[in-house]
Amino acid sequence: MTPYETLQQADRHCDMEGLPQASTLAQQLDAEWIAGRISTDEAVSALIAHYQANRAGSTRP
Repeated sequence: MTPYETLQQADRHCDMEGLPQASTLAQQLDAEWIAGRISTDEAVSALIAHYQANRAGSTRP
């Protein structure tokens, strides 16, 4: 999977979860993936967890 495909997959998963696209975080995780420090699934899970945590702490309805 190319870095571009990894970002696309991460953004699709965020969309499916009703979360905003995670461009900056996705790019950081993509760099980790390229370096071989995390898997694609770990990157996607990290994005989802990050935005769910932010949404849970939000005061917006």
